Amino acid sequence: MTAKPTIKQVFLAILSALGMRAHLCALESVTHASPLTGMAVTRQDYLVGYEWRQDADGTEYGPYIVFDFRQKLFRDFTADVSTRIFKTASSDDGASLYLETAAVAYVGSWCTVAGGRRNLGDFLSPGSFFGAYTTMGERQLDSVGLSLPFRLSADLPDSESQVSSPYNAVTFLYVPNLFEADKTQFDGRQGVVLAQLKVKFRLRESSSDLFFNYAFGLDGYFVNGSPNTSGALEVCYALHSGPWACFVDYGIQSLAQVSGTSVLPAGASVDAQKWTWGFLKTLEIEGQLPLGPDRANPFTGGNPQNLSLAQTPQVCWFVGLRNRLGEKTPNAPLRLFYGGALTNSVGDYTYARLVEGSINQPVGKGFGEGPKIEGLTLRAANYLAPAGIIYAGYEF
Repeated sequence: MTAKPTIKQVFLAILSALGMRAHLCALESVTHASPLTGMAVTRQDYLVGYEWRQDADGTEYGPYIVFDFRQKLFRDFTADVSTRIFKTASSDDGASLYLETAAVAYVGSWCTVAGGRRNLGDFLSPGSFFGAYTTMGERQLDSVGLSLPFRLSADLPDSESQVSSPYNAVTFLYVPNLFEADKTQFDGRQGVVLAQLKVKFRLRESSSDLFFNYAFGLDGYFVNGSPNTSGALEVCYALHSGPWACFVDYGIQSLAQVSGTSVLPAGASVDAQKWTWGFLKTLEIEGQLPLGPDRANPFTGGNPQNLSLAQTPQVCWFVGLRNRLGEKTPNAPLRLFYGGALTNSVGDYTYARLVEGSINQPVGKGFGEGPKIEGLTLRAANYLAPAGIIYAGYEF
């Protein structure tokens, strides 16, 4: 006897006849195991956008795509890959491919070991634009590191409150080179070693982060920059409470030249959805205050070769806006995002501030770039001519 078809089978047969079944199943399917390792993919994001930038390098605009992928390899081992492709609007220009992340990590209960190309910016500093002074503002870097986590808790005197620290760590990093390809020498002299103590603790509804970063170069490559044997220091504090967050940072890029390489950035951000009726998600404001003007520091406008051409650093600011609409779900994977940023920063305390003649080596491009927004550097021509960037796209 032939079994009677169920209602579901009849429904799927009708959809197949209409050519809709494959489309429906694709939307409802969950992330499957990788054919390479057989392990589940934990994150897979694609981003398509368009951006326009006006800064010291002129005007540039065009489309870009980002591929972001994380997969569990074996037990506690994971791999991260993130690439970015940018193409200017010109019909005959080639596309630029950037490898943002290519790292493998072991994340265990007693230690974390990671190596490869990683984004160290968020790891070293709570600032999204200013900061990471121990790496001269460079954020995407090759490195290998070891982290040892620990926990702390304490009772407040004369209070029923308790301070808990869900995650803290001591980390050691080796970065073989801070320079771009044109200036890189594979002899180990341009590398730096970093040590970090990070303490994270909660008090009621607020959480705080403390960063202590120390770096020293393997050779005295610069007098005023972190690739030197005298060492560089950065201390940061960040507070998160409800929709608000703020931070303050103190950096010394050369302990041998403290007065001329000290800087104090600070900033605040807020989840502005309630006040902007959903038009904006995040509003960020940051400032950078030079603490020791030095006409011989080429990373802040100085010129030790000719002091008559030297400039001194000034107060800089940064404003960033961003929003994301929609939720990434299996049945609605499309998310619209847009944003923009403005700054009058000329790249102080980064390699981007170097100009031809300020050091006894040809500069050009090769030492490094300033802070980036959506993959593009953003640097003003001077303090009175702000640079800006606008971007929009879809993440799916």
